[in-house]
This record gives sequence, structure tokens and C-alpha cells, in this order.
Amino acid sequence: MQFNKEQIRWGLAGVVLLAVILGVWDYNSSPRLISNFLGGERGADEMMAVSSMQAPMAVSSKMGAGTIYISNDADLVQAEDRMVVKNGSMAMVVKELDSTMKAIGSFANENGGWIVSSYLFNNEELPRASIQVRVPSETFDSALAYYRTLAVKVTSENASGEDITKQYTDLDSRLTNLVASESQLLKIMDRAGKVSEVLEVQRELSSVRGQIEMIKGQMQYLESSVAMSSISIELALSEDLLPVPASETWRPAYVLKTAWKSLLNAFKGISYTIIKLAVYALIWVPLLLIAWWIYRTVKNRSDSRKKK
Repeated sequence: MQFNKEQIRWGLAGVVLLAVILGVWDYNSSPRLISNFLGGERGADEMMAVSSMQAPMAVSSKMGAGTIYISNDADLVQAEDRMVVKNGSMAMVVKELDSTMKAIGSFANENGGWIVSSYLFNNEELPRASIQVRVPSETFDSALAYYRTLAVKVTSENASGEDITKQYTDLDSRLTNLVASESQLLKIMDRAGKVSEVLEVQRELSSVRGQIEMIKGQMQYLESSVAMSSISIELALSEDLLPVPASETWRPAYVLKTAWKSLLNAFKGISYTIIKLAVYALIWVPLLLIAWWIYRTVKNRSDSRKKK
């Protein structure tokens, strides 16, 4: 039986249409087929598994509530359970350096924190100060808000957070394994009969205990970093006296003043060196004269011998 070209075209079109219909039907009904084929709860479970494999990861955030939920078809992770190290920095213009530094330190001490470092450059031309404090992470935002009230103008402010949850979890897992190893080594030591075996187990036990103490120290450091936030503050009586922010490239007044101060410091260094040389001249001048006298004496004797 022979087919003409028109019949062949219609036949191919029908095959393509049938394939499309079967593909759509198979995509929409495959979970139901699995359920009907397996039957019962197993079929329902398999159907849910197939559906979950097809579903994309869902991410929803509630920034207003201060909570972020992330779902990847596993468990939900709450932001409150994560370990975050908070750090902040500020640069601000104030009326008085001394009183502002005292107020910053007092707020930190009253809220369970402390002063890490403080520097006061009471130079007549470039009076400025810097202070670093640590405050409990719960009062981090309120501390920044309070420090803003001490300023005439806040020229720059930065707050950052570093998530160390994974790092802490890894350390905790390593600690659990090392503690289990320590327990096994203690049991082996109790069963060891020879002195060489006891010494070998003891060496291994000392190594494991050293690793345990090191990991505990790292975990304590991370815990303290999370519990206490760091805030660094630069203070000055004028905006031109503050360090140039990275975003600003044109601050000629500040650059001129710092360059002039650097030149004065260089002159001071040279003058100090000259003064020290003058004082130590009581030692090096006589030694130089003695060395010169010895040189001349030896040279004169050498010349006289050549003449003879």
C-alpha cells in the first residue's frame, strides 16, 4: 500500500500531537500513578517525595519582625539561633574630646562592657581622639544610638555582622569526637598490661587532651566574641580633622594639616638626634681624637723609616 505526500504529512502531524498529549498527561499524573501503583500510605509518601523533589527551595524573610526563615525542604533555621559577631565603627565631630570619651567609656561600663583602648592626641593643631569599647551584643544598637547623641555630626558609621555558626558547630563536632576518643583511650589504658603499651596510650591520650583544650579555648573565644560586640570611634573637634573615609578622595584641608604635622615631626626627630649626638660627644669626641692621634703617630713613624 502506497501513501501520497499529503497522507504522510498528516500522519507525522498526528504522531507529534499524540506525543505532546502523552507528555503533558504523564507530567501531571505521574505522582497519582505512583500512588495508585504502590497503594496505601507508601504510595502517598512516594507521591509527596516526588512532589518535593520537583518543588524549588523556598526562602521567605520577615525583616520587619527581625526574623529570617530559610527552607530547603528540610528544617527551618531561625536567625535567632545563629551566632553572629557584631562590630561597629563611627567617626564623629564633638564639642569636647575629654568629656565625650568619658561618656563613651561610662556607658560601656554601666552596661557590662569595658574600654579596650583609648588614645587622646591633644595636639594644638590636630586635636583628636579614638576609643574602642566592648558592649554586650544585646545593647549594641542602643549603644550606637546613644553615641550618636554625643556627636555634633556623625561623618561615618558602619555596622557589620559575621556569622560563625558553622565554625562553632564544626568545633563542637570535633570536640565530641575527641571526648569519645579520650574515653576509649582510658578504657584501653585500664586493659593495657605492658609498660610500653601504657606509655604509648598515655602519649596518645596527652595529644587528644591537648586538642580538646585547644578546641575549648577556640569555642570560648567565639562565645565571648558573640556575647560582646566591639565599637571603634574616632573623635575630632572638626570634620577636617577626622580620618578621610574610603569613599571620599578630596579632603585638601585634612591632607594639608596631616602633611604639615608629619613635616614638623620629621624636624623634631632630626633635632632630637642632633641633641643626642651633642650630649654623647663627651664620649665619641675623645675616642675620635685618640684614634686620630694613633693614626698620625703610626703614619709619621712609617714615613721616617722610609726616609732612612
